[in-house]
Amino acid sequence: ALPELPRARRDRFVDAYGLSAYDAGVLTQAAATADYFEAVAAAAGEPKAAANWVMGPAQALMNERKEDAATFAVSASALAELVRLVADGTVSDSAAKKVLSIVAEEGGSPGEIVEAQGLTQIRDDGQLAGWVSEVVEEHADEVGRYRGGETKLLGFLMGRVMRLSGGKADPRRVNELLREALGS
Repeated sequence: ALPELPRARRDRFVDAYGLSAYDAGVLTQAAATADYFEAVAAAAGEPKAAANWVMGPAQALMNERKEDAATFAVSASALAELVRLVADGTVSDSAAKKVLSIVAEEGGSPGEIVEAQGLTQIRDDGQLAGWVSEVVEEHADEVGRYRGGETKLLGFLMGRVMRLSGGKADPRRVNELLREALGS
């Protein structure tokens, strides 16, 4: 009749969810956190991403709001929806953190907030390639230096594309297209 003990739960998290021993240890320090994580992981279908969100942005917001997993204003299903939106590329990590704060303050569905705030990432290759081409043409000196071995300039060029897109471009796809355009 005893509840699952922390050590047994930690071991189960490692085996069942494929988490590292460290992550499982952090998540099982408090029963409420472990319960919250399991609910998020089950609803999201992404255990590692769920663990990262519970231990990272969600925990930071809980600390800021002086809440714990049992009293957190963001339900496990809402966080799971947010995890899925990030996993499928609908929204970036940084935009998702903004959405998490809005859900904690005002409530609502993460998907609806993403739509209402215009935070959906742009993943259309044609539009992304246009921005990449524009940046490559405008910054010919930096492109030449990049091709000459200054690989740190990729970050500068990425930043220019992101600025041009208003921060809405899918950064992973931009990185791929930029590397293709630069011949690396």
